[in-house]
Amino acid sequence: MTDATEIATALDRATTRWASRPPALLEVLATVHAVATRWLDSADPERRQVLEALYAHTGLHPDMLAAILDEHLRAVRRETLERLLRAEFGDPSVLEDFRPDPVRDLRLYAPSPGLRVWWLPGNLPGPALMALVFSLLTRGPFLIRVSRHEPVLAPTFWEALCRERPDWTDLGVVTGWPHEDEKTTRAVLTAAHVVVAYGHESTLEALRTLVPGTARWLPYPHRISFAIVSREILEAPDRRAAVADGLAEDVAWFDQQGCMSPHVVYVETRAAATARAFAEDLAESLRRWQVRWPRRRLSPSEAMRVRSFRARWLADPDAQVWMSDDTAWTVVWTPRPDLEPTCTYRSVLVKPVDDLDRLPDVVAPQRRHLQTVGYAVGRPWDDLARRLARVGVKRFAPLGTLQKPPAIGCHDGRPRLSDLVDFSQWE
Repeated sequence: MTDATEIATALDRATTRWASRPPALLEVLATVHAVATRWLDSADPERRQVLEALYAHTGLHPDMLAAILDEHLRAVRRETLERLLRAEFGDPSVLEDFRPDPVRDLRLYAPSPGLRVWWLPGNLPGPALMALVFSLLTRGPFLIRVSRHEPVLAPTFWEALCRERPDWTDLGVVTGWPHEDEKTTRAVLTAAHVVVAYGHESTLEALRTLVPGTARWLPYPHRISFAIVSREILEAPDRRAAVADGLAEDVAWFDQQGCMSPHVVYVETRAAATARAFAEDLAESLRRWQVRWPRRRLSPSEAMRVRSFRARWLADPDAQVWMSDDTAWTVVWTPRPDLEPTCTYRSVLVKPVDDLDRLPDVVAPQRRHLQTVGYAVGRPWDDLARRLARVGVKRFAPLGTLQKPPAIGCHDGRPRLSDLVDFSQWE
């Protein structure tokens, strides 16, 4: 379904269906749980087909794709979703009818504001699953626009849900269309009440001009994440090596294409030799992860980005570079403290700082783009975390867990569900 007229007709049906015969919240939870549980079985034939199709479209290593899929499937099982609903709404039945709110001394109802449109990314498969499940939980018509680079996960999971519940087929639309089809893009976005969009800032700016001023605009642009390692960790070789391996795992996931993929690691030391030792540990860890999860094959232009990145630092007399024989991974040690993105594709900058407390001032120029800090700190650092949060950091996570955010946490500093509904109060 790619024609604007067909999509409009389907969305009209979805609006009518949600108004007249919405599925109960318990039914949604049970159905999503059933499909997710089945797909978590490594022997399930549909799971195997999904992973094969994801590999064909993304090029990410099959074992990595299986780990990514499992993380997201566990996040949409019933117990986890029930915890998320309670965390955001207290009484989840507020999504279905007015319910007493004893704190406010009134009754609240959280209906859908109307059509929710999701503009999904092409480089990450995870958001597709969450977009579909969150749309169903928040009980209203939806359209999920999939990318041509990842047209697999959302449509296949939707088909599996509809096989469980054939009467769900008219609840929403999961489809895609070319970027060049401005007519369809304009028709969909101008009808939206909420738009959740992932992409580069230029893409988001273009989409924003088509969204009505009264619609809720929830953009998720490119972000930059970084890591910090304190001197207590660096001075213990066994701990240092373990932390380097955790950081390498965070870099390997999604081939460093995610917003939570670290680009820079700040190591707290005044000794250049100590910082270089950590860089060597990181290079060795990336080499091992390349054996376990080989990075996908790059296009000529992508490979040129890696070569240009390396050439820049190889020409810097103050830097030192460790790299694979091909373009699989790169580690650069440099004394320059500024926070800057790398070329990605498993490329990391190691930067020494004499005191981690300096970092809020160092990273503040990137405030609009900050996402996650991966940490390995061997002492209390509450004040530093507060100061980093005040300059824009959205999340703090131990190294080795950056790509596995808790399912009931926030997403890029925003609630996962409550932005998708309105609140009506009865006084």
